[in-house]
Amino acid sequence: LSPDQERRGAETFARQHWEASGRVAAWGCQWFADWKANIEKALALHQRLVVCRPSGASPLQRIPWSSLVAAAATATVTEAAATEATATATVVNPWGDLDLGASQRAEVAYLQRLQEERGNSFTIEEVDVDDFFHSLD
Repeated sequence: LSPDQERRGAETFARQHWEASGRVAAWGCQWFADWKANIEKALALHQRLVVCRPSGASPLQRIPWSSLVAAAATATVTEAAATEATATATVVNPWGDLDLGASQRAEVAYLQRLQEERGNSFTIEEVDVDDFFHSLD
């Protein structure tokens, strides 16, 4: 097969699996597994774990892992129920209106959970992305 035919075949295969899984990208789960493995390697090598926040942003509002899991499980709450819940309590939407994207929020939450599980045996440094790049000079 030519490279173009291989690419088209791979795209067809990926689309079929995407459709069969309810249009959920299969590589997302693999990305997180690979990312976690890289975190373990970094910790084994006593590397600093650095979370970069957007340029000029305030310190991140860190959301606990359990809140992200709960939010994902209840993502189908009806608008009426959400309105009622808002009237009775302050509801934090862990997936919206924060400085990081959903994947990055999950990564930070996972790091916090891992840190708690390991008795704070490592630190998570949070820096402005501009400060991070200036530190590399």
